[in-house]
Amino acid sequence: MGKKLLFSVVFQTVFLAAALAQEWTGTVFDEKNAPLIGATVYWKSAKQGTTTQDKGRYTLTAPPDRGDSLCFSFLGYRSQCFAAKAIPQKGFTVTLQTTAVTTQEVEITGQRSEAIRSAQMSTTKMDLKQIEELPAFMGEVDVLKSIQLLPGVQSAGEGNSGFYVRGGGPDQNLILLDKAPVYNASHLLGLFSVFNHNAIGDPTLIKGGMPAQYGNRLSSVLHVPSKDGNLQEHQFGGGIGLIASRFHANGPIVKDKVSYMVAARRTYIDAIADPFIPNDARAKGSGYFFYDLNAKVTAKLSKKDVVEVSLYQGDDVFNFVNNRSDINIRIPWGNTVVQANYERTFSADLKADFYGYYNQYDFALQSQFDQFTLGINSKIEDYSAGSDWYYSGIKYHNIQFGVQTSRNKYLPTYAEASSAETTFDTGDRNPLYSNQLALYVQDEWTVSPLLKIQAGLRYSLFQHIGPFKRFLEPEGGNTLSNVKLFGRGDVIAAYQGLEPRLSMRLAVTEFDAIKASFTKNYQYLHLASISPVSLPTDIWIPSSSIIKPQEGYQYAVGYFKNLPDWKSEFSLELYYKDMYNLVEYKDNTNPEDNINNNVDNQLTQGRGYSYGAEFFLKRKYGNFNGWLGYTYSITRRRFDDINEGREFPAKYDRTHDLSLVGTYKLNEKWTFGANFIFGTGNAISLPTSRYFSFLDGRVLSVYEGRNTFRMPNYHRFDVSATYRPEPKPDKKWRHWWTFSLYNVYSRQNPYFLYFDVEGNIASNNLDLNAKQVSLFPILPSVTWNFEF
Repeated sequence: MGKKLLFSVVFQTVFLAAALAQEWTGTVFDEKNAPLIGATVYWKSAKQGTTTQDKGRYTLTAPPDRGDSLCFSFLGYRSQCFAAKAIPQKGFTVTLQTTAVTTQEVEITGQRSEAIRSAQMSTTKMDLKQIEELPAFMGEVDVLKSIQLLPGVQSAGEGNSGFYVRGGGPDQNLILLDKAPVYNASHLLGLFSVFNHNAIGDPTLIKGGMPAQYGNRLSSVLHVPSKDGNLQEHQFGGGIGLIASRFHANGPIVKDKVSYMVAARRTYIDAIADPFIPNDARAKGSGYFFYDLNAKVTAKLSKKDVVEVSLYQGDDVFNFVNNRSDINIRIPWGNTVVQANYERTFSADLKADFYGYYNQYDFALQSQFDQFTLGINSKIEDYSAGSDWYYSGIKYHNIQFGVQTSRNKYLPTYAEASSAETTFDTGDRNPLYSNQLALYVQDEWTVSPLLKIQAGLRYSLFQHIGPFKRFLEPEGGNTLSNVKLFGRGDVIAAYQGLEPRLSMRLAVTEFDAIKASFTKNYQYLHLASISPVSLPTDIWIPSSSIIKPQEGYQYAVGYFKNLPDWKSEFSLELYYKDMYNLVEYKDNTNPEDNINNNVDNQLTQGRGYSYGAEFFLKRKYGNFNGWLGYTYSITRRRFDDINEGREFPAKYDRTHDLSLVGTYKLNEKWTFGANFIFGTGNAISLPTSRYFSFLDGRVLSVYEGRNTFRMPNYHRFDVSATYRPEPKPDKKWRHWWTFSLYNVYSRQNPYFLYFDVEGNIASNNLDLNAKQVSLFPILPSVTWNFEF
């Protein structure tokens, strides 16, 4: 009887609290009808609140006292408060007016942190303004390099913008520009990312507890929104740096209804260097450059209808000329993304996005020596459409559901070769086609003020379809001569599955929360790499009758806490991840083996796992901002056809990873930034001994295992200073300078290792020495920025 009474009391208490809890939603705009992201929304008496997210939207749990007032504030804008009884609970829109009077920042002591309020865990929204004040490599603000400073995120190496999340590979990160994925997000062999910070909003990284609307990746989601244009007035700006310049513009096409945004960036290493190279120099005519172009048109057809059309085009072009040897090598690669989105508000409770996009990534290597030419090409094309629906008409529930479809074409690698008038047989082009479909539903359920649950289910379907030519290996031989042909539309292989997602938050107090999550993911696309570093030559390969989709399970638990006295947030997360059907090239595989062969015949699959702990302390109020992030992790792989089936560390296994980041606003003119990074060296394979083979006439290596050695530890210290002269009150023109020092103490961090052979075998003095290649010593940079 006592147990029944106790259960009844607990049951009634939880659901009585749920009955008292209510979700308030809406949007905050400025007087120019642009959404305010990061505005504070709070209950006046309780000082309990939140901040606006993407497109100025907010969701806030109300206190039991309906007589309270809901207040809105943003630095540089006049605050407003409204009696709760006088405004609608859902879909309330507020417009804040600018003011010349700067008021003291409102201190929210309750649910000001999204980490405490939301059921979503392992998620970080980066403040683009703070990113712009951090030290930047060669003065170029870089989103991808900034997220590498977060715990659980590891750099792909010195000078590389690729990243690894919680033991996953670089192909396991879903990088989205609005709705469309970006397959290669790097410029200059990974030194810069494709995201021009003048064209984007605040990026969000999800490392665990992935919501159901995202799929086809195992490890993370990086969502980068593009900026909208101003509906009231034209704005212009840009920057001139040592290696690149930027320009951006936005404004109304039709005031209050249609806006535009355009941003462009280009390097000019080639243009600066060319005048200093003599005309008779061996490399005269060589050069390298990259460019980005972002454009967007936003039309507010009515208060309920918004249409967005955007374009991204970015290319790298490397050209090497040796005039004395008649060698010419040209390597272009790049991305094209065209997308459209229609946002419809049916009511305060129901909204929907309808979108479609075309996405292309291509890579080419074109070389010419005397009369011999060789070309290697790789390409991906996506045609995709989908719809996302948001419904909040059921009390205590925010429901999201949708559908996503795509048609894909992959050309992993294709070679062409000729000499004079002779064309060599390099095999036919053999592209791979696929259809993909995903359906999902997700509910964020506020059970009570203490308990919130986010549960989702995703169904995904993948079909490898014809036309396709399958090369078969005959019994008793290694020559792939038998061929099986599939016609257009034939289903060659099909995979499908359910992907459950679950996250929950238990608020211990108004300052503390415990969260847990579980995710299951399928990934139907794989990135294969022979090189020990990430390069554009890495090729994307879809699942097939031979290559199964990757499958991942992640479990995470975390403790999150607000520290009001320190104006800071703290979190500790533990995770474990299992991964199946990971892809690697078989041992002794060469790219030229693709001729008259299928790429997946050269691949092998295995499993992996990773686990770790992430510590994060962040301060985001006042003149001093920054964070301390530390990760302890273990990442292992096992393939039957590699390393004799024995388990080995992944090349990006990094036991310790530490980042210390800070910015300090000294006054209205000067802001300083600094970051320190330390990481365990990457795992690599090095020979334990070498010997001279008289039979082969060359030096051969002996390996005891894969990735059994460690490169030296990586560490670096960078500093920056931003100087903003006081603008004249009667002019809109303003400008500022950014100075930075990359690698202040000139640490020679390793890029890769190689062996140098000295002496000769005949005199019995053969000596092998391992040598390290480093990229960057101390590098100063300066950038002049302007806006008007």
